[in-house]
Amino acid sequence: MNTYLIWLEWPEKCFRANDGDLKLFRSLVPKGSRVVRVKSERAFLKALPSATHAVVWHFKKEWFARATKLKVLATPAAGRELVAWRDAPKSVKVHFGSFHGPIISETVLGFLLAWTRGFFWKGPMWPRKVLSEHCGDLEGTTAVIAGFGRIGRAIATRLEPFGVECFGITRHGIFTLKNFHERRSTTDIRQKHSATLRLSALASLGLDASPSVASTLGGRLRASALKLPNSLLRRADWFIIALPSDTKTDDFLDAQLIRRLPKKCVVVNVGRGNAVDENALLAAIREGRLAGAYLDVFKYEPTALNPKIGPRGKGLAAAKSVPWNLVRMPHACAFSSRYMKECFKELKSEGLLD
Repeated sequence: MNTYLIWLEWPEKCFRANDGDLKLFRSLVPKGSRVVRVKSERAFLKALPSATHAVVWHFKKEWFARATKLKVLATPAAGRELVAWRDAPKSVKVHFGSFHGPIISETVLGFLLAWTRGFFWKGPMWPRKVLSEHCGDLEGTTAVIAGFGRIGRAIATRLEPFGVECFGITRHGIFTLKNFHERRSTTDIRQKHSATLRLSALASLGLDASPSVASTLGGRLRASALKLPNSLLRRADWFIIALPSDTKTDDFLDAQLIRRLPKKCVVVNVGRGNAVDENALLAAIREGRLAGAYLDVFKYEPTALNPKIGPRGKGLAAAKSVPWNLVRMPHACAFSSRYMKECFKELKSEGLLD
C-alpha cells in the first residue's frame, strides 16, 4: 500500500492544497492508498519515513536519509532551487511541475490586451489625444518568445488566435509553433539541429539565413553569444522571456540586445529574473529606447523561505519609484484557483501516482 505525504503550505492561498484539491487527489490515487496531509515541517519529518510518495514545495538534502521508502518526490514548482534534487537516491523519481504554461499564458495575454488598450497610462485623462497615441491593436503584432519550452509554446498557443505572429527562440533555432512540431516529429534527433536545417528554417520564416547567424543558433542561449537576426528583432512588438534560471541564461536581455530592439517593443519577463539586466532595461525605458516592460520576476526578490530578500535589498523589485510604463508584479503570473488541481492532474497523467 502506498502512502502519499502532502505538505503544501505556502503564504499564498492558491499555492496551498485545500479540501477540494485533496478530494481530487484522493480520487486519483489507487483505492486503499493512504493519503496524509501535514501542515508543518515537524509533522512532515515525522511522517516521512513511511511515505512512498511526497508532494512538497521544498525538500532538503538531509531529509533523504529519513525517506527510506520514498519512490516519488514531486513539487508543483517549475524552478529547481527549493528541492535538493541532485542529492536524490537513484531509487527516487524527482518531478518538477510543468503544468504552468496555460496559466502563465493567460497572464501574458491579459497584460498585452491591457497594454494595447492603454490601461496602464498614468497621464491625464482629458484631453484624450495623448492617451489615444498609446492605444492600438493586439491583432497584427509580432511576439518574439525567448525560451520555447512548454511555457513559451503555451504563450504562443494563447496569442496566435488573437492575431499575434509568434516566433520562439531556442538554443537550436527560431521556430513557429507549426514548424517546431513538424521538425520535432519528422527530423532525426541527430540531424535536426544541423546548420543546414537552421538555415532552411530561417529562410522559411523570411528571416536572415546567413551562415554566421545559423551557426550561432546552436550555442548557448545568451545574448552576448547568440546572433539573433535583425530581420526578426525589428519586427518585435513584444519580446517575451520565458527562460529558466538554471541554463546559463544570466543577463540574456542585456544592453547589447536591448539596443537591437525597436522603440515600439515592450519587454515581458515571466521566466526568471536572472535573465534580464535590470539596469540596462530601466535605462532604455527612461530614455525612450523601449516602449515599456512588464516584469513578473526580478534578480532579487523575496520568497516564502527568504522573505527579507528583495524589497530591503536592491534591484527593480526594491525600487520605490519606476516609470509608468515599467509594470511590476510580485512573481504572480501563475496565481490561479486551479493551480493545485492542475498539479495533481499532471502527476496522474505522468504516471507518478501509481
